[in-house]
Amino acid sequence: MLAAAIVGVVRFTPNILPPGIMTLIPSQLLAPFTSPTKSDLIPSATVALPTATEVITVTETLQPTITPTPTIAHTPTLPPVVEVTATPDSTAVVVPTKIGGSGQIAFASIRSGMPQIYLINTDLTGLTLLTNMEEGACQPTWSPDGTQIVFISPCKGRGEFYENVYNNSSLYIINADGTGQKPLTTVPGSDFDPAWSPDGKRIAFTSLRDGKKDIYLLTLETGAITQLTTVTNDVQENSQPAWSPFGNQIVYTVKRFDTYQVWAMSDTGQGNAQIARSGQNFWDFLPVWAPDGATILFSQRDVGVASRPWLMSIRYEDRETKDPVRLDLPRPIEDVQFSPDGLWLVFESTDSEGNRDIYIMTASGGNRTRLTNDPTVDFDPAWRPNP
Repeated sequence: MLAAAIVGVVRFTPNILPPGIMTLIPSQLLAPFTSPTKSDLIPSATVALPTATEVITVTETLQPTITPTPTIAHTPTLPPVVEVTATPDSTAVVVPTKIGGSGQIAFASIRSGMPQIYLINTDLTGLTLLTNMEEGACQPTWSPDGTQIVFISPCKGRGEFYENVYNNSSLYIINADGTGQKPLTTVPGSDFDPAWSPDGKRIAFTSLRDGKKDIYLLTLETGAITQLTTVTNDVQENSQPAWSPFGNQIVYTVKRFDTYQVWAMSDTGQGNAQIARSGQNFWDFLPVWAPDGATILFSQRDVGVASRPWLMSIRYEDRETKDPVRLDLPRPIEDVQFSPDGLWLVFESTDSEGNRDIYIMTASGGNRTRLTNDPTVDFDPAWRPNP
């Protein structure tokens, strides 16, 4: 289920922090997550990312090969407002010594004719094909230990958040080298937007199995599936789940009164609360929780027109008293995810020709680098956790 835009910030202070906490995002490195006056809205927060306790062991081996049979047409995308200047074929970009732990990005691409999952290093080397699904594959999400990927198939192409394009899709899992492919869900009804929990034991996902978009939870050990949200008279859809670093909350997208909003709930589906109140003129979507446990970023766009998404930021504790902040970053920017150390962002964006590719930049908006440069669509980036 990470193009250029603007972000908002949220502060969440849990009642109990786990032992062995460590500072993940120094406030001085989060310059983008500030108000227009540059005041620091994100004091240092400390968390310890849980270590996955379960790894699915499989023996089936997938030998990925490319079958160049184009079956899907490239959908033109609006060109960005700001021209991209940092590209892999331009002057080398100077970056901080530490770059997101493993420095590898999984993403989906249509370069072989049908979407498949690829892996690339953040130094622009090591492009590797991981899947060879006849009906396509996309939406890769890493296990917390960085050894496995959950993804969906069929996937005919990149879908917008307001579309229902993943018909009959199911969840699959593979090892980081592309071996050991295994289905996780087989119930008809379209399962997509997978999000692996920080403890490695559960996967949240969106499904149409009951006729409308709702969020479910798969327990990997037992295979049990629990419904977390329910469409109501005023709520038309629930989708795009993303975990808090503590594993006890999920932020997600709600379609309500024909407007898309960002909400949060507990990992049991309780305590549903609206995070950002952006009004009827904007759509909020693709939320992600920062590693500090306090900040939520999400993309925003104008309603009813073809606009280029920007990035917003808001603190969880400010959800009832303050509006989200638009970040001063080139757009479009969407499908944003943090690096494991919290110092970098990976996201989708488009160049002046409208070509959609994968980019990275520091959390403060510097060192913007284009990782992919293919004439087809590259999308759904996911930063590999520290192995």
